[in-house]
Amino acid sequence: MAEHSQKRAIIEKLVDREELVEKYKYFVYSIVKKVRATLHRHVDFEELVSYGMIGLMEAADRFDPTRGISFTTFSYYRVRGAIFDGLRQMGVL
Repeated sequence: MAEHSQKRAIIEKLVDREELVEKYKYFVYSIVKKVRATLHRHVDFEELVSYGMIGLMEAADRFDPTRGISFTTFSYYRVRGAIFDGLRQMGVL
């Protein structure tokens, strides 16, 4: 019985994660536009979005709504950090 409830909790968490990612996808685009505007080199927009989406998925996994912090506040630094990590891997920074 406990195994069934664990599986159900995992499935619910995945659904919540997918909903958060879908709902806040626009937020990634917004952050990418701001970061890209500060770069001197041409960097592919979609590549930065991919890195940002990785950050958004990590934020969705770790977000705890009981802490009283909005998801946008929580995810902003993770998304931005993932974009800059990607830029470092690409050799832009």
